[in-house]
Amino acid sequence: MRKPVLLIDIDHLCCLAHARAKFKKALDQGCEKARYFLLKLGDL
Repeated sequence: MRKPVLLIDIDHLCCLAHARAKFKKALDQGCEKARYFLLKLGDL
């Protein structure tokens, strides 16, 4: 059995799907900077 990983100094975690949704919403609202993140995420 694996030992649990201790997360120190972590305020909030979210999955990439939720993070992508936030950047997609920002792009839809006109934030062109979000396009870079979405393109890089698509490369994964």
